Amino acid sequence: MTYAFKRLIGAVPLLLIIITLAFILMRSVPGGPFDQDRNVPPEIEANLKAAYHLDKPLYVQYLNYLGGVIRGDLGPSFKYHDYSVSQLIKKGAPVSLRIGGLAVLVALILGISLGAMAAIYKSRLFDNIVMGMTMLFLAMPSFVIAPALSLLFAVVLKWLPVGGWGDTPKQYFLPIISLAIPQIAYITRLVRGAMLEVLQSRYILFAKARGLKAARIIWVHAIRPTMLPVVSYLGPATASILSGSIVIEQIFSIPGIGRYFIQGGLNRDYTLVLGMVIFFGVLIILSNLLMDLIYSGLNPRVDYERRGGG
Repeated sequence: MTYAFKRLIGAVPLLLIIITLAFILMRSVPGGPFDQDRNVPPEIEANLKAAYHLDKPLYVQYLNYLGGVIRGDLGPSFKYHDYSVSQLIKKGAPVSLRIGGLAVLVALILGISLGAMAAIYKSRLFDNIVMGMTMLFLAMPSFVIAPALSLLFAVVLKWLPVGGWGDTPKQYFLPIISLAIPQIAYITRLVRGAMLEVLQSRYILFAKARGLKAARIIWVHAIRPTMLPVVSYLGPATASILSGSIVIEQIFSIPGIGRYFIQGGLNRDYTLVLGMVIFFGVLIILSNLLMDLIYSGLNPRVDYERRGGG
Protein backbone atom coordinates (compact mmCIF):
# COMPACT_ATOMS: atom_id res chain seq x y z
CA MET A 1 0.00 0.00 0.00
CA THR A 2 2.92 2.35 0.69
CA TYR A 3 4.25 1.81 -2.82
CA ALA A 4 0.84 2.46 -4.39
CA PHE A 5 0.40 5.63 -2.33
CA LYS A 6 3.86 6.90 -3.35
CA ARG A 7 3.08 6.20 -7.00
CA LEU A 8 -0.19 8.12 -6.77
CA ILE A 9 1.52 11.08 -5.09
CA GLY A 10 4.27 10.98 -7.70
CA ALA A 11 1.65 11.07 -10.46
CA VAL A 12 0.45 14.53 -9.39
CA PRO A 13 3.45 16.45 -10.88
CA LEU A 14 3.16 14.29 -14.01
CA LEU A 15 -0.51 15.22 -14.40
CA LEU A 16 0.37 18.88 -13.85
CA ILE A 17 2.93 18.71 -16.66
CA ILE A 18 0.40 16.98 -18.94
CA ILE A 19 -2.26 19.63 -18.20
CA THR A 20 0.21 22.49 -18.74
CA LEU A 21 1.51 21.15 -22.05
CA ALA A 22 -2.01 20.40 -23.31
CA PHE A 23 -3.18 23.87 -22.28
CA ILE A 24 -0.28 25.59 -24.08
CA LEU A 25 -0.63 23.46 -27.22
CA MET A 26 -4.38 24.03 -27.48
CA ARG A 27 -4.03 27.80 -27.10
CA SER A 28 -1.15 27.95 -29.59
CA VAL A 29 -3.25 26.42 -32.39
CA PRO A 30 -4.63 29.09 -34.77
CA GLY A 31 -8.33 29.84 -34.39
CA GLY A 32 -10.69 29.77 -31.45
CA PRO A 33 -13.87 28.06 -30.26
CA PHE A 34 -16.13 30.73 -31.78
CA ASP A 35 -14.37 31.28 -35.11
CA GLN A 36 -16.69 28.87 -36.92
CA ASP A 37 -19.70 30.96 -35.96
CA ARG A 38 -19.23 33.31 -38.92
CA ASN A 39 -22.55 35.11 -38.46
CA VAL A 40 -21.85 36.19 -34.88
CA PRO A 41 -21.37 39.97 -34.61
CA PRO A 42 -18.10 41.12 -33.01
CA GLU A 43 -19.83 42.45 -29.90
CA ILE A 44 -21.59 39.12 -29.28
CA GLU A 45 -18.31 37.23 -29.81
CA ALA A 46 -16.68 39.56 -27.26
CA ASN A 47 -19.47 38.78 -24.79
CA LEU A 48 -19.02 35.04 -25.38
CA LYS A 49 -15.29 35.30 -24.71
CA ALA A 50 -15.98 37.27 -21.56
CA ALA A 51 -18.51 34.67 -20.39
CA TYR A 52 -15.92 31.91 -20.76
CA HIS A 53 -13.09 34.13 -19.41
CA LEU A 54 -11.24 33.94 -22.73
CA ASP A 55 -10.71 37.71 -22.65
CA LYS A 56 -8.30 37.44 -19.73
CA PRO A 57 -4.51 37.01 -20.03
CA LEU A 58 -3.36 33.49 -20.79
CA TYR A 59 -1.72 32.94 -17.41
CA VAL A 60 -4.95 33.98 -15.65
CA GLN A 61 -6.94 31.53 -17.78
CA TYR A 62 -4.44 28.78 -16.89
CA LEU A 63 -4.60 29.47 -13.15
CA ASN A 64 -8.41 29.64 -13.24
CA TYR A 65 -8.60 26.32 -15.08
CA LEU A 66 -6.09 24.68 -12.76
CA GLY A 67 -8.09 25.87 -9.76
CA GLY A 68 -11.22 24.35 -11.24
CA VAL A 69 -9.45 21.00 -11.85
CA ILE A 70 -8.32 20.92 -8.22
CA ARG A 71 -11.96 21.41 -7.19
CA GLY A 72 -13.07 18.65 -9.56
CA ASP A 73 -14.61 21.08 -12.06
CA LEU A 74 -13.42 20.51 -15.65
CA GLY A 75 -15.45 23.44 -16.91
CA PRO A 76 -18.21 23.81 -19.48
CA SER A 77 -17.96 22.64 -23.07
CA PHE A 78 -17.76 25.51 -25.58
CA LYS A 79 -19.68 23.59 -28.26
CA TYR A 80 -21.95 21.20 -26.35
CA HIS A 81 -23.73 24.05 -24.61
CA ASP A 82 -26.07 21.88 -22.53
CA TYR A 83 -23.26 19.79 -21.05
CA SER A 84 -20.25 20.26 -18.85
CA VAL A 85 -17.04 18.39 -19.68
CA SER A 86 -17.56 16.11 -16.67
CA GLN A 87 -21.02 15.18 -17.96
CA LEU A 88 -19.67 14.36 -21.41
CA ILE A 89 -16.97 12.15 -19.88
CA LYS A 90 -19.57 10.44 -17.70
CA LYS A 91 -21.71 9.88 -20.78
CA GLY A 92 -18.98 8.54 -23.07
CA ALA A 93 -16.58 6.79 -20.67
CA PRO A 94 -18.68 3.62 -20.10
CA VAL A 95 -18.77 2.97 -23.85
CA SER A 96 -15.03 3.56 -24.34
CA LEU A 97 -14.08 1.52 -21.28
CA ARG A 98 -16.30 -1.34 -22.40
CA ILE A 99 -14.70 -1.42 -25.84
CA GLY A 100 -11.17 -1.07 -24.45
CA GLY A 101 -11.71 -3.64 -21.68
CA LEU A 102 -13.13 -6.23 -24.06
CA ALA A 103 -10.31 -5.56 -26.54
CA VAL A 104 -7.71 -6.19 -23.81
CA LEU A 105 -9.53 -9.38 -22.75
CA VAL A 106 -9.70 -10.70 -26.33
CA ALA A 107 -6.03 -9.82 -26.89
CA LEU A 108 -5.01 -11.67 -23.72
CA ILE A 109 -7.04 -14.81 -24.41
CA LEU A 110 -6.02 -15.18 -28.05
CA GLY A 111 -2.46 -13.89 -27.60
CA ILE A 112 -1.66 -16.24 -24.70
CA SER A 113 -3.27 -19.24 -26.41
CA LEU A 114 -1.60 -18.68 -29.79
CA GLY A 115 1.75 -17.86 -28.24
CA ALA A 116 1.77 -20.98 -26.06
CA MET A 117 0.71 -23.21 -28.95
CA ALA A 118 3.35 -21.66 -31.22
CA ALA A 119 6.01 -22.42 -28.59
CA ILE A 120 4.81 -26.02 -28.25
CA TYR A 121 4.88 -26.50 -32.03
CA LYS A 122 8.09 -24.54 -32.58
CA SER A 123 9.38 -24.51 -36.19
CA ARG A 124 6.34 -26.46 -37.40
CA LEU A 125 3.66 -25.31 -39.82
CA PHE A 126 1.39 -23.87 -37.10
CA ASP A 127 4.24 -21.87 -35.60
CA ASN A 128 5.29 -20.52 -39.00
CA ILE A 129 1.74 -19.47 -39.88
CA VAL A 130 1.18 -17.75 -36.51
CA MET A 131 4.50 -15.90 -36.63
CA GLY A 132 3.86 -14.80 -40.20
CA MET A 133 0.43 -13.46 -39.28
CA THR A 134 1.80 -11.59 -36.26
CA MET A 135 4.40 -9.88 -38.44
CA LEU A 136 1.64 -8.77 -40.80
CA PHE A 137 -0.67 -7.47 -38.07
CA LEU A 138 2.13 -5.67 -36.22
CA ALA A 139 2.75 -3.66 -39.37
CA MET A 140 -0.93 -2.66 -39.64
CA PRO A 141 -2.29 0.01 -37.25
CA SER A 142 -5.89 -0.11 -36.04
CA PHE A 143 -7.05 2.67 -38.38
CA VAL A 144 -5.99 0.48 -41.34
CA ILE A 145 -7.39 -2.74 -39.93
CA ALA A 146 -10.80 -1.22 -39.12
CA PRO A 147 -11.74 -0.16 -42.70
CA ALA A 148 -10.40 -3.46 -44.07
CA LEU A 149 -12.55 -5.48 -41.67
CA SER A 150 -15.56 -3.27 -42.40
CA LEU A 151 -15.11 -3.79 -46.13
CA LEU A 152 -14.86 -7.57 -45.73
CA PHE A 153 -17.47 -8.36 -43.08
CA ALA A 154 -19.94 -5.51 -43.60
CA VAL A 155 -19.81 -4.61 -47.29
CA VAL A 156 -18.74 -7.83 -49.03
CA LEU A 157 -20.07 -10.56 -46.75
CA LYS A 158 -22.83 -8.43 -45.13
CA TRP A 159 -22.47 -10.31 -41.85
CA LEU A 160 -21.99 -7.30 -39.59
CA PRO A 161 -23.15 -3.66 -39.45
CA VAL A 162 -20.76 -1.02 -40.76
CA GLY A 163 -21.07 1.21 -37.68
CA GLY A 164 -23.28 2.38 -34.87
CA TRP A 165 -23.55 1.24 -31.31
CA GLY A 166 -26.13 -0.74 -29.35
CA ASP A 167 -26.65 -3.83 -27.26
CA THR A 168 -26.30 -6.41 -30.04
CA PRO A 169 -23.07 -8.46 -30.13
CA LYS A 170 -22.72 -7.78 -33.87
CA GLN A 171 -22.06 -4.11 -33.17
CA TYR A 172 -19.28 -4.99 -30.71
CA PHE A 173 -17.31 -7.29 -32.99
CA LEU A 174 -15.61 -5.00 -35.52
CA PRO A 175 -14.43 -2.19 -33.19
CA ILE A 176 -13.18 -4.64 -30.55
CA ILE A 177 -11.34 -6.86 -33.02
CA SER A 178 -9.88 -3.81 -34.80
CA LEU A 179 -8.38 -2.65 -31.49
CA ALA A 180 -7.32 -6.10 -30.35
CA ILE A 181 -5.55 -7.45 -33.46
CA PRO A 182 -2.24 -5.51 -33.10
CA GLN A 183 -2.14 -6.38 -29.39
CA ILE A 184 -2.89 -10.06 -30.12
CA ALA A 185 0.11 -10.12 -32.45
CA TYR A 186 2.45 -8.52 -29.90
CA ILE A 187 1.26 -10.67 -26.97
CA THR A 188 1.56 -13.81 -29.10
CA ARG A 189 5.21 -13.07 -29.81
CA LEU A 190 5.88 -12.19 -26.16
CA VAL A 191 4.30 -15.40 -24.89
CA ARG A 192 6.05 -17.57 -27.48
CA GLY A 193 9.49 -16.17 -26.62
CA ALA A 194 8.93 -16.39 -22.87
CA MET A 195 7.45 -19.88 -23.11
CA LEU A 196 10.41 -21.19 -25.11
CA GLU A 197 12.77 -19.84 -22.46
CA VAL A 198 10.74 -21.25 -19.56
CA LEU A 199 10.49 -24.68 -21.17
CA GLN A 200 14.30 -24.93 -21.06
CA SER A 201 14.49 -24.12 -17.33
CA ARG A 202 15.59 -26.75 -14.82
CA TYR A 203 12.32 -27.17 -12.96
CA ILE A 204 10.43 -27.78 -16.22
CA LEU A 205 13.00 -30.36 -17.30
CA PHE A 206 12.65 -31.98 -13.85
CA ALA A 207 8.86 -32.05 -14.26
CA LYS A 208 9.26 -33.78 -17.62
CA ALA A 209 11.63 -36.29 -16.04
CA ARG A 210 8.97 -37.07 -13.41
CA GLY A 211 6.61 -38.04 -16.22
CA LEU A 212 4.09 -35.22 -15.83
CA LYS A 213 1.75 -34.73 -18.75
CA ALA A 214 2.72 -32.04 -21.26
CA ALA A 215 -0.57 -30.16 -20.79
CA ARG A 216 -0.03 -29.99 -17.01
CA ILE A 217 3.54 -28.79 -17.47
CA ILE A 218 2.46 -26.04 -19.85
CA TRP A 219 -0.70 -24.72 -18.21
CA VAL A 220 0.23 -25.27 -14.54
CA HIS A 221 4.00 -24.94 -14.19
CA ALA A 222 5.15 -22.91 -17.21
CA ILE A 223 2.33 -20.43 -17.69
CA ARG A 224 2.92 -18.30 -14.57
CA PRO A 225 6.52 -17.20 -15.32
CA THR A 226 5.50 -16.80 -18.96
CA MET A 227 2.96 -14.17 -17.90
CA LEU A 228 5.58 -11.80 -16.44
CA PRO A 229 6.53 -10.07 -19.72
CA VAL A 230 2.85 -10.01 -20.72
CA VAL A 231 1.87 -8.20 -17.52
CA SER A 232 4.74 -5.74 -18.03
CA TYR A 233 3.40 -5.02 -21.51
CA LEU A 234 -0.22 -4.56 -20.43
CA GLY A 235 0.42 -1.00 -19.27
CA PRO A 236 1.67 0.22 -22.69
CA ALA A 237 -0.95 -2.01 -24.36
CA THR A 238 -3.72 -0.27 -22.44
CA ALA A 239 -2.36 3.11 -23.50
CA SER A 240 -2.18 1.92 -27.10
CA ILE A 241 -5.75 0.63 -27.03
CA LEU A 242 -7.05 3.84 -25.45
CA SER A 243 -5.30 6.01 -28.05
CA GLY A 244 -6.46 3.68 -30.81
CA SER A 245 -10.05 3.83 -29.60
CA ILE A 246 -10.10 7.56 -30.38
CA VAL A 247 -9.86 6.78 -34.10
CA ILE A 248 -11.91 3.58 -33.95
CA GLU A 249 -14.86 5.35 -32.33
CA GLN A 250 -14.81 7.92 -35.11
CA ILE A 251 -14.66 5.23 -37.82
CA PHE A 252 -17.56 3.20 -36.40
CA SER A 253 -19.62 6.18 -35.16
CA ILE A 254 -19.42 5.04 -31.54
CA PRO A 255 -20.53 7.62 -28.91
CA GLY A 256 -17.47 7.29 -26.67
CA ILE A 257 -15.02 9.81 -25.29
CA GLY A 258 -12.65 9.25 -28.20
CA ARG A 259 -15.20 10.72 -30.55
CA TYR A 260 -15.70 13.71 -28.24
CA PHE A 261 -11.92 14.16 -28.15
CA ILE A 262 -11.67 14.43 -31.95
CA GLN A 263 -14.68 16.72 -32.23
CA GLY A 264 -13.31 18.89 -29.42
CA GLY A 265 -9.99 19.27 -31.25
CA LEU A 266 -11.68 20.16 -34.54
CA ASN A 267 -13.97 22.70 -32.84
CA ARG A 268 -11.18 24.22 -30.67
CA ASP A 269 -13.24 23.22 -27.64
CA TYR A 270 -10.43 23.90 -25.17
CA THR A 271 -12.04 22.60 -21.99
CA LEU A 272 -13.36 19.44 -23.66
CA VAL A 273 -9.95 18.48 -25.06
CA LEU A 274 -8.22 19.25 -21.77
CA GLY A 275 -10.80 17.21 -19.85
CA MET A 276 -10.26 14.22 -22.16
CA VAL A 277 -6.48 14.54 -21.80
CA ILE A 278 -6.82 14.51 -18.01
CA PHE A 279 -9.15 11.50 -18.13
CA PHE A 280 -6.84 9.50 -20.41
CA GLY A 281 -3.81 10.51 -18.35
CA VAL A 282 -5.37 9.36 -15.06
CA LEU A 283 -6.56 6.13 -16.66
CA ILE A 284 -3.13 5.27 -18.05
CA ILE A 285 -1.38 6.07 -14.76
CA LEU A 286 -3.81 3.88 -12.81
CA SER A 287 -3.53 1.02 -15.30
CA ASN A 288 0.28 1.09 -15.11
CA LEU A 289 0.11 1.06 -11.32
CA LEU A 290 -2.29 -1.90 -11.40
CA MET A 291 0.01 -3.82 -13.76
CA ASP A 292 3.00 -3.19 -11.45
CA LEU A 293 1.05 -4.58 -8.49
CA ILE A 294 -0.04 -7.65 -10.47
CA TYR A 295 3.55 -8.17 -11.60
CA SER A 296 4.78 -8.14 -8.01
CA GLY A 297 2.10 -10.71 -7.14
CA LEU A 298 3.23 -13.03 -9.94
CA ASN A 299 6.93 -12.58 -9.18
CA PRO A 300 7.71 -12.92 -5.45
CA ARG A 301 11.26 -11.65 -6.06
CA VAL A 302 9.84 -8.19 -6.75
CA ASP A 303 9.04 -6.39 -3.49
CA TYR A 304 8.27 -2.75 -4.06
CA GLU A 305 7.77 -2.09 -0.36
CA ARG A 306 11.29 -3.20 0.60
CA ARG A 307 12.75 -1.32 -2.34
CA GLY A 308 11.17 1.87 -1.07
CA GLY A 309 8.84 2.20 -4.04
CA GLY A 310 11.73 2.21 -6.50
